[in-house]
Amino acid sequence: MSAWIPSPLRQLGQRLRTASPAQSELLAWFEDKARSRGYQLSDGQRRVIHSMAEQLARLPGGEPRSLYLYGSVGRGKSWLLDGFFQAVPVDAKRRLHFHDFFARLHQGMHRHRLLDDALGATLDELLGDCQVLCFDEFHVHDIGDAMLLTRLFNALFARGIFLLVTSNYAPAGLLPNPLYHERFLPVIRLIEGRMNVLEVGGDTDFRSLPANREHQRFTQGHYAWPGDAAQRQALNVPNPQPIMLEVNKRNVRALSSDGRQVMFAFDDLCEQPTAVIDYLVLAGQYDAWIIDGLDDLSECSLAAQQRFVNLVDVLYDQDRQVTVIGRRPLEDSLGGAIADLMRTRSRLGQLHQVGPDSSAG
Repeated sequence: MSAWIPSPLRQLGQRLRTASPAQSELLAWFEDKARSRGYQLSDGQRRVIHSMAEQLARLPGGEPRSLYLYGSVGRGKSWLLDGFFQAVPVDAKRRLHFHDFFARLHQGMHRHRLLDDALGATLDELLGDCQVLCFDEFHVHDIGDAMLLTRLFNALFARGIFLLVTSNYAPAGLLPNPLYHERFLPVIRLIEGRMNVLEVGGDTDFRSLPANREHQRFTQGHYAWPGDAAQRQALNVPNPQPIMLEVNKRNVRALSSDGRQVMFAFDDLCEQPTAVIDYLVLAGQYDAWIIDGLDDLSECSLAAQQRFVNLVDVLYDQDRQVTVIGRRPLEDSLGGAIADLMRTRSRLGQLHQVGPDSSAG
C-alpha cells in the first residue's frame, strides 16, 4: 500500500541522485516510518534499503543493477517496494502486481499473434517508454509461463528497463516441480546474472501489526464457520438470488450482486475455468466480496487450489473487503499441495475469525 507515502519522499528521490548511498536519507525515512508503526527494521530490510539507495544514485547514469527481493510472507517486501517506487526520480515508472501484468501479457500476445514480434508489440502497449518497472509478488505456476518468462526477462533487459521484483521464493525455489525445474533454469540464471538477489528477513510479521491492519479494507473482513443462519444474519449475508455475470465474454455465476457487493459460491469461482484476469475485472466492479462454501481445500483439484490462491492474491492486492464462509475452522480448510498456500493462510489469517461461539463484531 502506498497511500500513506508522502510527497516529500519524491523530493528525497531528487536528492538521492547526488547523495552518497552511505548517507542514505532513504534508510532514515524507512526507519522513521517503521518506528511510527511500532517496530524496528530488520537487518535484512536494512541491507535491502542500502542497496535500493545505491541503485537510485546510479539511475541517472543508466547503470543501476536490477533487484530481486525474496522472503517469507509478511516481512515487508511490498512495503519496501512501495517506498522505493515513490522515491524513484523519474516519471516513466510502473508498479504492477505480477498476476495482473502477466494476465494482460497473455491477452496482448494473443491479440498480436500474427505479428512477427507479438511480445514486443505487447510490451510497447503495456509499458510504453517505462524505465523503472516494479513487480510485486512474482511467482511461476506452470512450464508454459516459465518458457514465456525467459523471453520476457530478456526483452525487458534488452530495453534497458530497471526491474525491482518481490517474491516469496529465492530464484532457485521458483517452479520447484522436478518435471519442469530444469527447463526453468535459464530464467533462474538470467535473474541471478542480471539482478542483485536479496533476502528480506526478520522475526516480525509486518502484516500483523495493528498500524498496518487499520490501513486495509481486506483485513476488516471475516472468516466465518460453519456459516449457520445466525452468523449469516450477523454478517449481513444476503439471501442467494443467483445471477449470471458476463466477465471477459463468458458467464460466471454469482449468488448475489447488489451495487458494489457481490457473493459467489466457492465452486463457481474455483472449480470452474476462471482465470486471474477474470478476478481482476470483478475486483474492479465490486468492493465487498462474500465467498461462500469453502470446505477442505486439500480435497479439491490442484487447479481449484491454485485458483483460490490467485483469487485471494488479487483481492488482497486490490484491497477489497472479503468475507469467507467456510464449513470448518480456517486451519482445517487450507490444506493442499500448492506451495503458494502459505501466502493464502497468512492473508486469510488476518481476517476477523468468527466461530460457533464468537460474534461477528
